[in-house]
Amino acid sequence: MPYALPTQVPGTFQSRPDSAPSKSYNCGPSSVTHVSRFYRDRDFGIYATRRLAVSNDRRGTFPSERAAMLEKRGVPCRADRIGGAQLITLVRSRPVSVSMSMAKIPYPYRRYSFSGLHEMVAVAVRSGVNGVAEMCFMDPNYGWPDGKTGFCPKYIWMPYKVWYPAFAASGGWAVIPDKSKVIVSRYPYVKNCTAKTALNVRTGPRLNAKRVTTLKAGAKFKSTKIEKKGGAYTYNGKTRTDWLAYTRNGKTVWVARAFIREG
Repeated sequence: MPYALPTQVPGTFQSRPDSAPSKSYNCGPSSVTHVSRFYRDRDFGIYATRRLAVSNDRRGTFPSERAAMLEKRGVPCRADRIGGAQLITLVRSRPVSVSMSMAKIPYPYRRYSFSGLHEMVAVAVRSGVNGVAEMCFMDPNYGWPDGKTGFCPKYIWMPYKVWYPAFAASGGWAVIPDKSKVIVSRYPYVKNCTAKTALNVRTGPRLNAKRVTTLKAGAKFKSTKIEKKGGAYTYNGKTRTDWLAYTRNGKTVWVARAFIREG
């Protein structure tokens, strides 16, 4: 299925029906499936992805196997051991599948008992306390089990002191896509923003989306995503289609980018 907007790129939970029969071992192909969504206009079956590189249904996936899966899904990449600083630089331009030692990640960032090696997707970086990098991960296990829906995928922001020890303890392994084919409009876009003038805030990146509030001139927020091919609007006599998203009361809302100063 096509994903026309970044809000349509969902999290990938490893217990979805197409991951059978080895749901508990599918964090690797789950991360590959999720990364591929930032490059391709379709969703892939998790178990079908696993079979591209792994014949044994009941074990984890090594970085080299995840790289093979992603390559066969049409996304050039490499598996490599890297440091925290290099990971920060890479994630600023592309999603990266990483190995994490869950024993190093405390509650509430880890909401399940599993404490072994686990594959997650690093999708964004922002400046945290004292300028130290916080990183956003898609965890295909987050919140499991919740008693209702099983695995609950979620984007989770982790401070450096939480994510780095977990990444380092795993050996620093990452599967790094070639950024040249990334679909930019689907990628998290984290910037400090200030409204140049008063403007409407809408539920979607288009003028006919419902207005939820108004930002005053000088209002500040941190953007989360960018959509370059949204609905058309006019700024200084020119037609533009770029919009920025941020989170308001737990929901994603949109503003026309031309009216925003990005820091």
